[in-house]
Amino acid sequence: MYVSGGISNALNDIHVVEKSADGWAATKGFQLTGNDPKKTAVSGLSISKDGSTLFALNNSDDCVYAVKTSDGSTISRTVVGDHPEYVGRRMTASCYMWQFGVGPK
Repeated sequence: MYVSGGISNALNDIHVVEKSADGWAATKGFQLTGNDPKKTAVSGLSISKDGSTLFALNNSDDCVYAVKTSDGSTISRTVVGDHPEYVGRRMTASCYMWQFGVGPK
């Protein structure tokens, strides 16, 4: 499971939580690259259909980051608009974003 690290988290922008025989535990985390750590607030996460890419919205720099789930490296960074709040995946596997007061793009 992937969980947002919140606002300017010094440890991880995205936490990875896995279930084991003893219950749920944080196992590792990812740091976005290409962002300003002082302007980072991951506000939404979505995973690709094949599970290889995690899309992370940074509400503070108006970008969506594509991150490899295998190692946490940033694949790309794309400006998507003012204060994106939600990222999702349509059945067609395309990605869409929500902004304040605006529907799917």
